[in-house]
Amino acid sequence: MIRTLRLGVLLCVLWPVAGLMAQDIPLELWDRPRSAQAVMALPVLRKIVLTHLGRAQSQLVIAHGASAEMTHQAEELRAWLLALGVDGRRLQLRVDGELKQLRVELIDGR
Repeated sequence: MIRTLRLGVLLCVLWPVAGLMAQDIPLELWDRPRSAQAVMALPVLRKIVLTHLGRAQSQLVIAHGASAEMTHQAEELRAWLLALGVDGRRLQLRVDGELKQLRVELIDGR
């Protein structure tokens, strides 16, 4: 019984973080003018960035498709994250030719 309870508590603590390790950025972000407020208003991005900021050893990777448009989107998102205080040394871009939209990945360096 206690073992089951411990496992349940552990899952409750780890589950939200495990679900944040990779999040696709909605295509709708690029349909309108962007601002720092609009970028951080995206729930998936807000959660992963806040988790990243709370983990000193983590890295954020912005994965994008190979097209020029997706490269520009990734560079723009990176610029917004830098403007919002994300350390550029902990933020990387990576090309993944299979992607049809941006994906932000949290890599925990623990």
